[in-house]
Amino acid sequence: MNFALMAGKLERWFRANERDLPWRRPAPDSSTRAYRALVAEFMLQQTQVSRVIERYTRFLQQYPTVASLAAACEQDILTLWQGLGYYSRARNLLACARVLMSDFDGVIPETPDALLTLPGVGRYTAGAISSIAYGRPEPIVDGNVARVLRACCGSRNRSQQRLPATDCGPLQSNSLSRPIHRRT
Repeated sequence: MNFALMAGKLERWFRANERDLPWRRPAPDSSTRAYRALVAEFMLQQTQVSRVIERYTRFLQQYPTVASLAAACEQDILTLWQGLGYYSRARNLLACARVLMSDFDGVIPETPDALLTLPGVGRYTAGAISSIAYGRPEPIVDGNVARVLRACCGSRNRSQQRLPATDCGPLQSNSLSRPIHRRT
């Protein structure tokens, strides 16, 4: 399989089909973009995008910077987090902001290795923040990406050929959800 060709097709498909999400909108600088990506990635762990959107906007209104988040009371964070579940993520986000203030002068690091030293940040989150905020070409493979790759690489198990969010049904040969198999 030609992975460069596949990557190009996926990129074109994404640009044609991407959703307008608040954490993808332009930011005035890389610091703001990195903070928005950090908050979004913590909220999105094991949570549907539709549940995150409203809470994300309120969260950033209340805590617009790493410094404001680091100074917050844990109970206030947990109250704002209600409806997202998995409250350990909220606690980890707060701990992360405090480490960023004490060890990184409030700056979110660019590299996955540095990001991995932060509380609550795993390989996927580190790669996502590094890629989204700083434009680094970091691989990001989660369960959804793995399912797409299995589908594109010829998996015959229909239960593995399901896509998230915008197309939750089985892949069809003529589906827009199969950008790799479409002729361009």
